[in-house]
Amino acid sequence: MGRRLRRTLSTLGTAAVLVVAYRYVVAPRLGERGIATFAPTITPASNDTPRIVVWNLENFGDDPARARRAIDAMAELDAGIFALVEIRDGDALRRAFPDRRVFVSRRGGRGGQHLAFVVDPQRFEMLDPPVEFPDLAMGGRVRPGYAIHVRALPEGPDLHLALVHLKAMAEGAALRRRQWHVVRKWIDGLRSDGERDLLLVGDFNPVGGHGRDEAAELAELARTFADAGLELHTPPGACSAYWEGPRRDAWKEPTLLDLVFVGDLGEALPADGPLVRAAGACARTGCTRVRSTRARPDPQVEGTSDHCPLVVDLRPGDDDP
Repeated sequence: MGRRLRRTLSTLGTAAVLVVAYRYVVAPRLGERGIATFAPTITPASNDTPRIVVWNLENFGDDPARARRAIDAMAELDAGIFALVEIRDGDALRRAFPDRRVFVSRRGGRGGQHLAFVVDPQRFEMLDPPVEFPDLAMGGRVRPGYAIHVRALPEGPDLHLALVHLKAMAEGAALRRRQWHVVRKWIDGLRSDGERDLLLVGDFNPVGGHGRDEAAELAELARTFADAGLELHTPPGACSAYWEGPRRDAWKEPTLLDLVFVGDLGEALPADGPLVRAAGACARTGCTRVRSTRARPDPQVEGTSDHCPLVVDLRPGDDDP
């Protein structure tokens, strides 16, 4: 065998070892730690962009490793406010963000799934204390509503940010539909202080049921809140979460559960492009299905949360001069 051929084979062998090592050793560890899993899907916020991220953290606190990955992802997403649902360990959330103001709802329904806000005081000013709306818990069976009144620094906009996590599953369709009208009453109360600008966000679980499919429920939900002056904004691709799908195989199917409704806000809305964008697996795959197995779990869908973060970037400045 010639010397040049031996050198070529040696180089190819080294390259092959490096490729195998990265794929089966380095990459899985990066996924386990949540490194660079979310940031590539959303560009960092500019210094003056009021960014709000809405995210169902899928029982945050039950699994410490998943909680660490979620915290890493939140740092990458770089939001001034995180509006979070399914918080099982509020103390762990507070410890993770010692330099931010962390508010956790007192109630969490039968499953102990609380709602929370993580607010960067350098980017958003609290105008009023958080408000919990127990009527939405429907006697304690499900989660309450939770809201804050904030102003983006230095010049606005100021707005009410209302967070919900409505009843899940097709079997919960009747209760969920009753919750819509409770939410409308709550929103009217929030706006009675004269502040009309509002974002209503969270996990609305429009999965259908009682003879309606997902699309029919979403359309009816949008009409219900349009009558209250709230406009639905969905991310490109119209997905925000993944579920097992009807086949229950290795493929996770995309679905739209998490929504953003906008009341007024006028000039704070983007001049072009979508108001709402999904990060994580939803952006990475373009809202196509994801393969995830027990041997090779997807680091985002299985390793962090089955919901994708929704990123809402507003335009800075007072829209009510």
